[in-house]
Amino acid sequence: MIVSIITPSYNQGDFLADTLESVLTQSGNFFLEYIVIDGGSSDNSVEILRQFEYELKSGARSARCKGITFRWHSERDNGQADGVNKGFAQASGSIFGWLNSDDTYFPGAISTVVEQMESHLNDVMVYGNAYYTDKRGEITERYPSEPFSLKRLSEKCIVCQPAVFFRSEVLTQVGSLDPNLQASMDFDFWIRIGKRFEGKIAFIDDYLATSRMYSENKTCSIRTTVHKESTALLQKHFGYVGGEWIVSCFYDVIQDFRNIPLTGSAALILQRLFVLQYLINVKTLLSLGAFLRTNMYKLFLH
Repeated sequence: MIVSIITPSYNQGDFLADTLESVLTQSGNFFLEYIVIDGGSSDNSVEILRQFEYELKSGARSARCKGITFRWHSERDNGQADGVNKGFAQASGSIFGWLNSDDTYFPGAISTVVEQMESHLNDVMVYGNAYYTDKRGEITERYPSEPFSLKRLSEKCIVCQPAVFFRSEVLTQVGSLDPNLQASMDFDFWIRIGKRFEGKIAFIDDYLATSRMYSENKTCSIRTTVHKESTALLQKHFGYVGGEWIVSCFYDVIQDFRNIPLTGSAALILQRLFVLQYLINVKTLLSLGAFLRTNMYKLFLH
């Protein structure tokens, strides 16, 4: 079995070696195809890629699986989703995954997934638990992963991207990532897979990966974009926005008001309250009411 892993990267030299190391040291009864799509980095990323390539070709680094094919390209692209899609188009494996260049796999992650997919042939997507880490790679908290349910996914993102693997047939059935999305291309992908394959998505209660969260990383630095894209996707796919998403949006809006001076036009201020548009939807209001009734005590303590 060939497992294809795609890593999109751009100016992530501070973390790239950790990511590469975590992939290339995976052991097990599979062939590993590893493709790194660099977006034309201007830091030391290319030097790091060349060093790992040299170690593999020279024999200084040996495979711990049945064999490794390592390829990388460095050229300008149209963003993260475009980079991942380029990697998908080049990949030849029967199982795919993608790992951003500041995230890592735990030892044995790929082997665990291969065993699951070989013993459960109906599973088209498998994901596991993950930890958040800080800039130094220290674990900070558990990602709130849960067994898959499309309804739960409509209420909260229960799938951690680096801990996901899927069969190649998924791409032919639901398509690749939407290159028009800047931040929520993975969330949109999970929804499309869930709509097509719910009942064939397995959750493994093992820790497979880490997701690095720090002030400069993409998800943290464009939180408003994350919420805007995610809520628009929820409205598109489900017809309403879940209450938990609304509360999360309001929380980040409040944080913005605390941290960013309220200067500029009224339009800019109102833009931060984009989530208000979804409150005219009856299903959204009902979901928000249900969430507040069951979580008010927690919210008050928070």
